[in-house]
Amino acid sequence: MGRIKLRTFLLIFCWLPYFLVHAEDTYKLDVGIFGGGSFYLGDANSTLFKGTQPCFGAFGKYIINGRWEVALQGYGGVVNIPEWNNIPASRTTFGDISVTGEFNFFNYGKKKYDKTYSIITPYIFAGLGLTIHTYGIAPNIPFGLGIKVKATPRLNFGLAWRMHKLMTDNFDNIHDPYGLNGKGLFNNKDWFSSASLSISYNFWKDCAPCRRNHAEEYRTSRSRQK
Repeated sequence: MGRIKLRTFLLIFCWLPYFLVHAEDTYKLDVGIFGGGSFYLGDANSTLFKGTQPCFGAFGKYIINGRWEVALQGYGGVVNIPEWNNIPASRTTFGDISVTGEFNFFNYGKKKYDKTYSIITPYIFAGLGLTIHTYGIAPNIPFGLGIKVKATPRLNFGLAWRMHKLMTDNFDNIHDPYGLNGKGLFNNKDWFSSASLSISYNFWKDCAPCRRNHAEEYRTSRSRQK
C-alpha cells in the first residue's frame, strides 16, 4: 500500500509541471495595486527624487493582446516643496486619475497556442490625466516606462517610473514667478513623478485563438474528414 502511494505521488509530481505549463489560459483584465515614492519638479526643485514621499494607487488594465494594453489608474500622495526665494517649504497633497496606452516590447503573457510569448517585458506608456491637488485642479500628460514579470499565469509583478506634465504652474503654490503669463509648456509648468512597485492579478478568461490557424490542427482536421 505504501509503495502504491509513493508511486502515485511520484507520478503526480513528475506530471505536475506539464499541467502547469500546458493548462494555461489567457485573460483580458489585469487588476492590481502599487506603491512607491513621489516627488515634485518645478520652480523650487529641479533635482530628481529630491524630497521623495510615499504614494499608493490602484489600476485596471484591458489587455488587447500581448503587445498592447489600455490602463485606468488612480493614485495619490504627498510631495515636499523645498524652500525657495524666501518662500517657506511646504507640502502638496495630490490625487490623480489617468488613462494610458501601454506598449510591451515583447509578446507578454503565457499563452497555450503561442510559443513566442515572454514572461518578462519592458514597456512604455502615455496618455491623459487629471490631478486634484492642494491648490487646484489641472489636466496632465502622464508618460513613462517600466518592466513587468508574469510570476504565474495570473499573477504579475511590475516596476514603473511615471512622469506627469501638469498644465498648471501652481502645483507648488508658486505661480508664474518669472512673469511668463502661462507661456512655455515645458519651462513654465510643474511636474510630479513617481517610482513604484506593483502586484496584479488577471481576470476575465479569454477565448483561445482560432486553432484552425495552426497547421497541425488543420492537418488533423483534414485527416478526420477523410
